[in-house]
Amino acid sequence: MASPQRAENTTFKSVALAFLLWAGAFTIYLLTLSRNYSPDSMAFAQLVAGGKIRDLSFFKGEHLFYPGAGWLWYRLWRFLDYNGGPLYPLQVLNAFWGAAGVVFLFGSARLIFKKYANRLGLVAALTLAVSYAYWYHSTEAEDQIIANALALAAFLVLTIIITTKRSSFRLQVALALATILAILFHATHVLFLPSLFLGLWLVCRHWRQPLTFGFLSAIFVVIPYLAVGSLVLNLRSFAGYRDWLFSATEVGVWGEWKMTNFWWGIKTLANSIVDLRGGPNLRSLSQGNLEMGNILAILGFLAIMVVMASSLAQRTYDFARGRDRKISLVLFLWLIPYALFNLYWAPLDVQFWMALIPPLALIFADFLRRLPSVRGITLLMFLAPALLFVIQVDGTFLPRHDLSTNQGYAKALCLKENTQPADLIVAPGWDWAGSYVPYFAGRDLLSVTDVYLVSADHDRQRFWALLKERIDQTRARGGEVYVAHLFSLDKEERDWLYRATGLKAEDFLWKRDLAWSCGGEPIWEIRE
Repeated sequence: MASPQRAENTTFKSVALAFLLWAGAFTIYLLTLSRNYSPDSMAFAQLVAGGKIRDLSFFKGEHLFYPGAGWLWYRLWRFLDYNGGPLYPLQVLNAFWGAAGVVFLFGSARLIFKKYANRLGLVAALTLAVSYAYWYHSTEAEDQIIANALALAAFLVLTIIITTKRSSFRLQVALALATILAILFHATHVLFLPSLFLGLWLVCRHWRQPLTFGFLSAIFVVIPYLAVGSLVLNLRSFAGYRDWLFSATEVGVWGEWKMTNFWWGIKTLANSIVDLRGGPNLRSLSQGNLEMGNILAILGFLAIMVVMASSLAQRTYDFARGRDRKISLVLFLWLIPYALFNLYWAPLDVQFWMALIPPLALIFADFLRRLPSVRGITLLMFLAPALLFVIQVDGTFLPRHDLSTNQGYAKALCLKENTQPADLIVAPGWDWAGSYVPYFAGRDLLSVTDVYLVSADHDRQRFWALLKERIDQTRARGGEVYVAHLFSLDKEERDWLYRATGLKAEDFLWKRDLAWSCGGEPIWEIRE
């Protein structure tokens, strides 16, 4: 039995490690904050800058709390005499919570792995910290990372309940609070409920506490939605709430079952761990193209698959042999709902696959625990995360931190220099122009994609009417109309625009003149 002094020293060491882990992760994220800002980051920065809380686009059903929390955070910065826009404060907020999530996973791993707890906890936590998707979202201004960190906080509380085999009232409240907040920051974390529900049942062996947890979670998730809908958005009907909550499903871009989703999903899952830079492209290799970047992507993909398959096989074998069954069931039920949803909803988007990295990191750490020597564990503890770090810091995140590599930003500043505030910029949307022009150039922008999918609700006739209305309004206030990027889309971009909207650049039959070029991008002026 460990002496009280030794236990106290162990606790102090673990707390110190946790703090150093948070400080290290937070510092790395701050030093590599993205300056090649993603479209979603720019969209949230514009929402917060506008502060139009009664607009349906501010309180979206899928991320109810994030814009509001970001707005309050930005107001605090403004109160402290910060004079910039909200983009940087939002990135700092995400870096803070990204580092916190790493520590929450470390705490969970320490409780799960009794032997070599700190070492294996570091394996899991560092693997998460330097994985591509998690690092990426900890340096952007998007909506996922706070919700993921809160889900990891909920898992930490659940791990305490499982390992101590007791479920006090305070622990139940903490579990419910973290879970509710995770869902309110991003609704996809409702997929975590089955795992948490099962974990409680495995400890209690009766349904009262799990059902109470589920009921209270549902009530306190529903109340904020009802409050925002009725008090802020003035929704008064079931149809109004339905349209608001499920607006993303009506866009038509996400959510489709296809056989190719499985291959895309596997590729994206691997890419969420290490940036494969668009690979692997097996078709290109089969055609005899020995491009080195693709070969490295294939090798990286195969390495991820081998490690992942070996780790899952080991955990499954241990489960069959009766080892750590409670934690195994919780981890498996964590993985399965998210994986199925991702395959359907957005198989090519790493932000959704990011939720699978923590359980996979724990399973990987458990795989290392089965190795015969402590030396082997220590070596691999540094090898795997260090390899991920080295590959990605120089090849991905330092270049993303360099503003001079952001061509979209430079083009937006060029547009600002050559236009007036009354002018209108027409762009495809979901591209550099749609992302950067409103925020950095301060110009009115019409996104073809957003107007067609959202404002016109897929109605082509209404789309052309809305487009003409915006152009007429611009002319009436003395502004000019310019087109950026729409007539210079590459093949992949043209194909995407057509899949999303059914529109082609050739459909826009305006008389136009070449006005100037920004970074090699032709800018056209509409004459009629």
